[in-house]
Amino acid sequence: MREEIKWEQFGQTKFISKRSFLVKSWRILDEVGSWHRYRLCTTWDFSASKFTSTPAIARLVKDEQKRIGILITGKNTGWVKVGKRIGVFQSIYTSFNTINKKALQYLLSRIKCDLLEEGDLILGRETVDAFD
Repeated sequence: MREEIKWEQFGQTKFISKRSFLVKSWRILDEVGSWHRYRLCTTWDFSASKFTSTPAIARLVKDEQKRIGILITGKNTGWVKVGKRIGVFQSIYTSFNTINKKALQYLLSRIKCDLLEEGDLILGRETVDAFD
């Protein structure tokens, strides 16, 4: 039998998984519909101009409607630096199709969910089997 995923409270209405995966890049869709890949890293300085060698952390995030997406944060409460000129963020909520397949496969390996497509975003919805 497959081990269930453990969720922790994150804010008032969200839950995050304890299972995490290190990510070094993130894909963003621009205004004209083209995908661009940007480098990610953890930084401890909000005004950082250079990249560090520490990757960011991706985890599953679930809201009260049981929709599941990806939360990207810095390692050890650091900030996430995106690209050379994009910016530095505390956390990033994103969809499944913006991180690499290996990370996504690892994060989704212990959860049962249906994939939903909303525009250009791919999200999940947690399912419950009556026979488990």
